[in-house]
Amino acid sequence: CKSVFAPIAKQHRAFVVAGSHLRLSPAGEVTNASLTFDPEGRVVATTDKVNLIPGIEDGERGGLGLFRADADAIPIIDTPFGRLCTLICYDGFRRAHTELERFVPVAPRIAARGGVAVVANPAANPWPWRERWPFDDRVRVDQWEGDGLPGTLRETPFARFGVTAHLVGSVLDLRFDGTSEVLGGDGKPLARAPACDRGAHVN
Repeated sequence: CKSVFAPIAKQHRAFVVAGSHLRLSPAGEVTNASLTFDPEGRVVATTDKVNLIPGIEDGERGGLGLFRADADAIPIIDTPFGRLCTLICYDGFRRAHTELERFVPVAPRIAARGGVAVVANPAANPWPWRERWPFDDRVRVDQWEGDGLPGTLRETPFARFGVTAHLVGSVLDLRFDGTSEVLGGDGKPLARAPACDRGAHVN
């Protein structure tokens, strides 16, 4: 991760949020983590995921059994364009997928700390974007719009802008869909990728 994204940050003189990956913490816990690089290519934030997808990342049978981070420990960094934080995928949601899982709404915690200018929301959605998803009768894209970062920003205006970058395409035997977008603080899209199933630029 560092060998790829540090040079990109330096080359473009930009802050780069490098998606997310499995990370072994100094304490020996395995987390879903995202690194943020500054324009010098230095890691300035390591964000561990708080909310784990039931049956996939949590301790349910077949899940990865990842460690849950503390919602109040999510890093907020200062940049020339304002404060920045990262909420990995499900951490950007306003409510849980199911009634029985452990879930912490993270946005109100960030709002209580003064909010941010930009929230980065790297995401890897394993359900077909335009098909019914397994937890209720909505199509996944509608569920994301209502409960994901757009709905969260409408409910809790904790950021001036939201940026969701979806992993799309196939990785090993998994398939990922999602429409990457830039949102205003009211949850409305300012720019959106043209497709949900292949790479594209958001202009």
